[in-house]
Amino acid sequence: GALADQTLRGESQGETPLDRQGLFRPFSTEVGVDVFELDGERHRRMRGLLREPYSRQLVARFTPEISQIVQDAVDDWYPGQVVDLFAEAARLALFSAMAVVTPITLRTAAADISAAGGAVMYAAFRLLPYSTLKNPSYRRARQRMAMIIDETIARHRRGEFASEAKTHMIDACLRATNAAGDRMTDRDIRGACFYALAGTEIYI
Repeated sequence: GALADQTLRGESQGETPLDRQGLFRPFSTEVGVDVFELDGERHRRMRGLLREPYSRQLVARFTPEISQIVQDAVDDWYPGQVVDLFAEAARLALFSAMAVVTPITLRTAAADISAAGGAVMYAAFRLLPYSTLKNPSYRRARQRMAMIIDETIARHRRGEFASEAKTHMIDACLRATNAAGDRMTDRDIRGACFYALAGTEIYI
């Protein structure tokens, strides 16, 4: 997590610059998260677009929803039940991130997001071989994940949730701009959503 945060800021470790192109290539080529791979001015401009969507302020507005997600899960536990808290924390982190990304339920895609996210994250950090990303089961999960996120972005772009009291991450992405007047493409937004969802779960 610290390495990813450092790279998002465009910093390096010690005296040797991080090889962002090599380290984060799966994020770019597989799911469209280009910001980690960019350098210089292009990196700064993309960071500007992500400032609001990835801000603490945006996420903080959804504290009541996140609290309710956790409470509902705990309410389902019963005396004597054995709970894998590590797995449960990861699951609830993913569900919480979903609530921030969109008001549309994405839980039907949870397994695909987990599978695709795990493969990309572990391949990027050399915990799995890159050949994992050629596995048919991964390819299918990535395709299904991309499809449901693309459908969700299209609904936001049509303004279906314009009357929502809170700005979700996708809406923040759609309205994001920077000093150069850049806007996020659907591919950019999909990548931002994917990283928010899968990254939250896997870092937990």
